[in-house]
Amino acid sequence: MASSSGLQTASVRRRSAQPEPVFSGAPTQGPAGNVATQYSPSQQAATQAGGSYSIRQLPTFPKIEEALGNAGASPQGVAAREVWRWFEDHLDALLESTRALRFDQFEMHLRSFWSNLSGDHREVVHAPAVAGLMAKADALLYDEILETLRSRILAPIPTHALATLRGLADQMEKILLVALANYGSTFVEPKVELGARFGHLVCESALLPAPLCPCAAPLGSSIFCCNFNADDH
Repeated sequence: MASSSGLQTASVRRRSAQPEPVFSGAPTQGPAGNVATQYSPSQQAATQAGGSYSIRQLPTFPKIEEALGNAGASPQGVAAREVWRWFEDHLDALLESTRALRFDQFEMHLRSFWSNLSGDHREVVHAPAVAGLMAKADALLYDEILETLRSRILAPIPTHALATLRGLADQMEKILLVALANYGSTFVEPKVELGARFGHLVCESALLPAPLCPCAAPLGSSIFCCNFNADDH
């Protein structure tokens, strides 16, 4: 098992080097997500073209094979494929919670997914190559959520949903710290930094009115491709 010391925050901020292969294995199945109720324009197009939308459909969404290499079907590789499949379903559940404006479920999914990983599955996410792919996937998820929220700016949103969104945005860093309490710091820190940045962008967005967020501004563009490439972030 590779050490987690190779995971750097730069893997979130820049799309430079590909992660080095560390192991290989066979795919298995994981849990399913929720039913989507609200789509951004790009998600609507994907749904119309091929049924239900999954974040896996993004052309830039990473594949676990980028980390596995050709080392054979090792136990670590099997665990990595399992946890990656579950992680993909987890990201879909987070995205679908956003579409449904169920931000309380968003927090629940974050807490339950990471607390329920154990044994080899918890250990394998600390491998630098796997952790780097997860960071990339997280950033793509946040960009998709921002796009979904951007599409709702002119639509009426219930007051309760706005309040829970503000609470989620304010507490993203704390929620992730609690959910990842028993994980290694080199795995936790990039995820918390990215989640906090996401919460900051949501809090500053025009979707949240001034009484909820006094410094409201237009939703930022891509976290992954824009904000985390900027020197001032």
